[in-house]
Amino acid sequence: MTIATTRGPEPGFAKLKPLLVILLLVSVLRAYLMTLSSVDLFVDEIQYWWWSLELDWGYFSKPPMVAVLIYLVTSVFGHSVFAIKLGALLVYPATTLIIYLLGQKLVSETVGFWSAVLFITLPGVALSSTITSTDVLLVLFWSAGMLCFIRSIETNSWFDWIACGIICGLGLLSKYNMAIFSLSALGYMLFFGHAAQLKNPRLWIMAGISLMILAPNIYWNYINGFPTITHTAGYVAKKGLYPGRMISFIFEQAGIIGPVGFIVMWWWIFKGDKPKNLMLNFSMPMFVIICMVALQGKHNANWAAPMYVSIIIGMAHFLQNRKKWLKIMLITNIVLGLMVQISDPLMSAAGVELKEAVDPFARVRGWKSWGQDLKTYTDRYPGLPLIVAGRHEITEVAFYTFGKPDANLLAWRPGPGIRDHFQLTRPYTGGSGPALFLTILDPAIVGLYFSDVQQLGTVTRKISRDSQVDYTLYRVEGFKGYDLKSG
Repeated sequence: MTIATTRGPEPGFAKLKPLLVILLLVSVLRAYLMTLSSVDLFVDEIQYWWWSLELDWGYFSKPPMVAVLIYLVTSVFGHSVFAIKLGALLVYPATTLIIYLLGQKLVSETVGFWSAVLFITLPGVALSSTITSTDVLLVLFWSAGMLCFIRSIETNSWFDWIACGIICGLGLLSKYNMAIFSLSALGYMLFFGHAAQLKNPRLWIMAGISLMILAPNIYWNYINGFPTITHTAGYVAKKGLYPGRMISFIFEQAGIIGPVGFIVMWWWIFKGDKPKNLMLNFSMPMFVIICMVALQGKHNANWAAPMYVSIIIGMAHFLQNRKKWLKIMLITNIVLGLMVQISDPLMSAAGVELKEAVDPFARVRGWKSWGQDLKTYTDRYPGLPLIVAGRHEITEVAFYTFGKPDANLLAWRPGPGIRDHFQLTRPYTGGSGPALFLTILDPAIVGLYFSDVQQLGTVTRKISRDSQVDYTLYRVEGFKGYDLKSG
């Protein structure tokens, strides 16, 4: 199928060299600014780092690829905060280059170049580049899968079909949202003149390869009671509808794509020309499904991130003859991206301490000093198991107190059901000797679970100038079992 464009295809890679220079400059700047930040590791980053030290085919809430990425990076650069975050910084340039190739293939090299520049400067990408998460790999494999699938349809070569199968399988091992790609692929075949491919055995072999790659994760889920699948399905298991949250999710996309980009995106959706429909085919299934999830009451703004792979190409095509808007969007996004990364270093240098309600980094403040304060107690009681209540807390203790997932670090698991990976893999089930117990529960509640309770001290996590959380450390003995009613 030939796609009508406003400009003819441009041969060669004339704009590849300047794009590589831009990617190098952006990456080096972001890496430097990341070293200036004082914020601590987010709970998910430490959790993924923990998983990277215990590689497996699956984990409670996610498939394993993010752990593999961190394993590869930390094996080379060590286990520092910077190294744990470095994976995202390395992956995004590769994703950007794939978007460049997609734009070049579907429209022109000019569109491919501006698609890439717009993508790497998105505020959401600027923030995500400092956080190694499952979305980093999902967007990589989504873009690569889109490129390989379109090539496979065109060439029907075994190489392209097999490559597409491998890429989609790795995408599924990164995040189950990759499964939505199959809807876009089906739409491409049905609505863009390729319906005959549904009878092509190579298509189904490609799908089989993807499922074979995912199979070990499915088996891991099977032998562990399907925790990842159940956890993912739980996002849509709530009763009732929350239209306000769906609307909130839609407008939160302005934070991902920038306020100007948000306006341009809807302008393009209503007024853009070809290949708009093709781009919407590879974005709207993801967007609509996540909107439906948000309607159920739970969402994060980044859950539909792969949709921007195709949307950004459509926007670049739309803006190539609207240079004023292109410049405004680029300048706005660059400024917002810089603000994301320099705001914390500037506040730290100026000694500014915000209130929790207005501090965007509140969730990642205070953990390092909190973990070090806890270490003064654990050093006094070497060898004693440390029971920690809460997924956030046990991950931060692992990194900032022990520097590793210590064998004596155990998860508190009251109440029915398993709520996180650590309750699944290392729950506290009692023992003959004493243990340390870190919790926000008061002594009266702790006494419901243990016959001997001794309060050792308080460990405070200071979040902001107006907020802190006090944890109490107990020496406990004589576990009575979990009282489900007291939870």
